[in-house]
Amino acid sequence: MLSPPHERTSQRIPLKLLTGFLGSGKTTLLRVLLRQPPFRRTAVVIGEFGEIAIDHHLIRPLGADVMTLMDGCPCCTLQGDLVATLRELWRMRSVERSLDFERIVFETSGVSEPGPIVNAILADPGLATRLQLDGVLCTVDAVHVQDTLARRRECVRQIAYADHLILTKADLVGATHAREIARIIAGMAPDASIHIAKNGQIESGESTFDGPTMTQGDSVIDQWLGTRRHRSARETFDRATDAHSHGLTTFSLTASRPLNWTAVVTAFSGLLAAHGHEILRIKGVLDIIGRERPTAIHAVQHVLYPPVELPTWANEPRRSQVVFITERLGLETVKERLWDQLSIS
Repeated sequence: MLSPPHERTSQRIPLKLLTGFLGSGKTTLLRVLLRQPPFRRTAVVIGEFGEIAIDHHLIRPLGADVMTLMDGCPCCTLQGDLVATLRELWRMRSVERSLDFERIVFETSGVSEPGPIVNAILADPGLATRLQLDGVLCTVDAVHVQDTLARRRECVRQIAYADHLILTKADLVGATHAREIARIIAGMAPDASIHIAKNGQIESGESTFDGPTMTQGDSVIDQWLGTRRHRSARETFDRATDAHSHGLTTFSLTASRPLNWTAVVTAFSGLLAAHGHEILRIKGVLDIIGRERPTAIHAVQHVLYPPVELPTWANEPRRSQVVFITERLGLETVKERLWDQLSIS
């Protein structure tokens, strides 16, 4: 049974995942980030694909503590190696005190899917209490992404899992094509922010990608669910509540009356157990009986993250809202297994 919602603690080390298909500019972006003051005390873990590690040679001159994982496919071996590496980083920082860092960035290989990696970290009891998953960043190659999406499922899932999408090489395709690519990926990751990068530099300037981008008038609920319109290339796009893109389906459910927490955990756990392989992401804000503040929930595949209490409802109506990104799993099945169990019409 999941524990009641909690507030984030500053004692946990933030861990960012940097993903994106081969050649999409992950290492270039990472080099730019590591030059920014908020990232100067960063430990970097790199998942390499192939027999020879290259990327760590590009990162180490920037002063980061770098650890490399070879054979960077999303297999059980790599996940075990990653968990062991993160444990060792924690030991070297907190016990041995031979390293001094305040955040970790894991650059996945170009053919890895973030979901199994996230689940491996969250499933480890020691890491789950010591690390705070601080978002998934995904670089998207504006030149080649449409062809890659048609051929490689990993690219589709990398985009769908992302909290922040960084459209790279936009200067090579022109503004009209870049806007079209932004529209496509916005439909695949409806709660993600979109940023434009040229030569690794973010157009909007320095960014730590710490949570949703704040814009005037956004409520905390909008920020968590991504129901606002994003800046830059996404300003002209409206979000669809039931969109289909590259085999993905996006839809949302709402409930106007408060929900019982125990019933929520039972219903969501049952849904994930039965259909986790078809669920890429679930993100929601719930109005729970007996709680004054909104409860944020987040799930990837079979794993439901620990719930978090958001600061306030502000001027939002107190209602539960949940957004789903699925593969081959439709609205009616989710309603039957989830909403109907909670007696919500």
